[in-house]
Amino acid sequence: MEVFYGKKIVPGIAMFRHEIGSRNLVRYALEGIDEAILKASLRVKEVIMNPVINAKLREEEGIINAAGQKAIHADIIAEKVFIKTISELGVSGVLYSEESGKIEFGDPSSENKVVILLDPLDGSKNFKNGFPVGCISVAYGEYHPNPRLANLTRARIINLYADEEYHAIKGIGAWFNGEPISECSTGSSIPNLRYYSYAEDEKKMLKDFDGAMATKSLGSVAWELAMVASNTRDIFVDTRGKIKVHDFAASKLIIEEAGGIFDSFGDSNPNDIILGDFKTGYKIVASRDPVVYHKLSDEMMNILK
Repeated sequence: MEVFYGKKIVPGIAMFRHEIGSRNLVRYALEGIDEAILKASLRVKEVIMNPVINAKLREEEGIINAAGQKAIHADIIAEKVFIKTISELGVSGVLYSEESGKIEFGDPSSENKVVILLDPLDGSKNFKNGFPVGCISVAYGEYHPNPRLANLTRARIINLYADEEYHAIKGIGAWFNGEPISECSTGSSIPNLRYYSYAEDEKKMLKDFDGAMATKSLGSVAWELAMVASNTRDIFVDTRGKIKVHDFAASKLIIEEAGGIFDSFGDSNPNDIILGDFKTGYKIVASRDPVVYHKLSDEMMNILK
């Protein structure tokens, strides 16, 4: 299957069928899920970016979502559209969403159930204020009754404002707009840095980090992390302890399959994070460049001790 996505041809499951089967990396049951996830995500994009209803979607719902944040109308609609679409495509399983928490969908007796972690609109504040940065972030894998991050073996991130998409399959690789993400150079002399912190001593350390450029948040963690995967940004660091699992689940897999490194400061293995915990915040670091990563992470660990 091929899906026309803007000016690119984004590979569907047919492209990977032989490679997956030959390496025996995933079960056959997951092969059809990629197409359903892509269709559901594109349907969400189509609905919430509709200019006819866009203004209405920016209004607040007056409710607090599973992550403890105020939801806007677009958040709720995006989640409903996603679930409705994948259900109509015959997918069954359990979905963990930033908006409603745990949701069972489809046929509960299905032998091919999946688990999905969804952020239906990463960048809600941007959407509300008309700032064009945001995405749909989805990580998924075989069903598990008590899923952790390690159970998510595939990921998709779709830009809401441009024809751009990231896709990854654990053990096989990562793609941007259908093209494999290539290896990056190491040891950048002036790293392009995304760094968020409240602490003055950490900010002071940055001044001595080879003139690295620190920039303000774009308001969409999933998309900013995805930019690390494609080497648009050398490193992403957030030591505020505010980043939730649904913010980084898909990006983490994409970064790692692109040859990068993802970790959480002072916490246990990120792969052990429970999917249903939407309120715990983490301090994270990610980079495609191991030289830059280890230099900055070592300095940060000394400060955070």
